[in-house]
Amino acid sequence: MGDKNLTDEEIKDIKRDFVWTSSKEFLEKFNKELIPKVFDLISNKGSSRDVFLIDKKYVAKVAKSLIGARQNKTEFDVYAYSTLKEKEWLTPVIDISVDHSVLIVVKVEPFPENENIPDLQLIQDIVLRNELHEPDLEKKENWGVYGSRKRKVLTDFGCTKDMFNNEYGIWIRELEEKKIPAVIELISRNLDEVVSNHHSYNIIEKFKRNISIESFQEQLKWKKIYLVESPTSIIATGAIENIGTKKSPKYCISNFFVCPDLHRHGFGNYLLHFLLSELKSRKDVIYVYVSSSRNAVEFYRKNGFVQSEIQDDDEYEIVWMKLRFM
Repeated sequence: MGDKNLTDEEIKDIKRDFVWTSSKEFLEKFNKELIPKVFDLISNKGSSRDVFLIDKKYVAKVAKSLIGARQNKTEFDVYAYSTLKEKEWLTPVIDISVDHSVLIVVKVEPFPENENIPDLQLIQDIVLRNELHEPDLEKKENWGVYGSRKRKVLTDFGCTKDMFNNEYGIWIRELEEKKIPAVIELISRNLDEVVSNHHSYNIIEKFKRNISIESFQEQLKWKKIYLVESPTSIIATGAIENIGTKKSPKYCISNFFVCPDLHRHGFGNYLLHFLLSELKSRKDVIYVYVSSSRNAVEFYRKNGFVQSEIQDDDEYEIVWMKLRFM
């Protein structure tokens, strides 16, 4: 059913007379242009899709762009190809339009504000197999509760890593020597603006003495140092190193900093998950360690790290933490 020739009165009549029968019939009658005129908008937080209430049991996710249509198709495929056990963590997906502009899913209740979302380790198979953008999955607004058992389910799982990169122009690349000065500037800003609020002056000065162009050039010989970049700036940096031996490796995440202006925007999680994915591809990794500044302990804890049996380093006022791979 198109809407180009419909008057306001005709649209009111459609809304008044609408009765849900089946997803197939709904998609035959309503397209992405007509749905916003007939049904109530219940969420427009996403940059690529709006959500409309079409029945007390169902909602329609309507794409606002090509990215939105791709997200609809991703959610449809993720749900379709998940196991029955995996589907217990996902909002049930009912149907999708031929052009992927409209996705019909079951209506769920908002996630309780006083509760924590489930540990993402429980859905790692879904995340890794579909290369989903994990920071989105950590937002409480992308979770809900479903059914009489109040099961916790993901409500928004359509964004992949590639979609995020393409939409925002953000990529993770290995550090090149020519970018070392910009990385030093980013780290120095963190030390002055963030870390200094949690550590003594002497410790900050010790940290600063350890960052130089020469030290980074040397580190590049034995560390993998990565950058999160936009077309105009470096957003974050982090490294993977083996602080053990070849026979008895002990992998550590280090040099982990996010531009102070962009804290709490998901970039730290984005980079951390990338580094962990790189380590998971190695067969000899059981634990991953990190020497955390005081201000970052809670960040790592939220991502599954616990305090390590390695003694805290009082000299640098850092806390050693570790994550065990499942």
